[in-house]
Amino acid sequence: AWLGDDEPAEFPLYPALDGDGVIETIVYMRRCNYFNNIDNQLDEAHVTFVHQDAFYRVTDLPLIEARATEYGAMTSCPRPSGSVRVTHFLMPNITQLKSPGADREIDWTEYMVWRVPIDDHSHYTFGINYINVLGDAKARYLARRDAVKEAPPPPIEELGERIIRGELTIEDAKKNLDERDVLYHVYLEDYAVQVSQGVVADRSEETLGRSDNGVILLRELWNEELRRLAHGEPPTKWT
Repeated sequence: AWLGDDEPAEFPLYPALDGDGVIETIVYMRRCNYFNNIDNQLDEAHVTFVHQDAFYRVTDLPLIEARATEYGAMTSCPRPSGSVRVTHFLMPNITQLKSPGADREIDWTEYMVWRVPIDDHSHYTFGINYINVLGDAKARYLARRDAVKEAPPPPIEELGERIIRGELTIEDAKKNLDERDVLYHVYLEDYAVQVSQGVVADRSEETLGRSDNGVILLRELWNEELRRLAHGEPPTKWT
């Protein structure tokens, strides 16, 4: 759907998703304001503390370098190990990043994700994973993923709510997750952390620091767009 006033913009193409590998889609709902999730996008430091299992390749603390771009913002995050993880934020609600593979033959995938509000208290995530796996390795991967999809998904929301209520620790909750998909750990960890901030987080008491460079920049971009809206000015044309 095109919701703008002028002629529809050219349909966007995302080269990171092109290739002869495997495309997988992800959809889930989270019971908190979608900006809790938007805030998370350029917060590279949280990976070290929240996702140590799934992101074990980048658990050393990064130096977070953030800058504005013609499409929104990006972070470049070098680590003492020598790895550099780059994340792109496409205003107003799209993120492109490297995500851990959910399979023993896959190290990283290209992940693009859209956060879409349902109302003030809940939102959807729509994600696309591109897995650059070809030939015999692709056939083996698809066979394993078919086996994974035959089993029902674990109750991420139920477990996350029990963690928030203090009935389970995150470690105990993970015992309810099998090892077939490491991304289930990521979903559970993010659910517990994002929803427990408050369905609509109170940011008035925050003290942001150097590791929040990406978060600060993202909020500055949003504040500028809200200022334009309040003054009847046209929004920025992101490209």
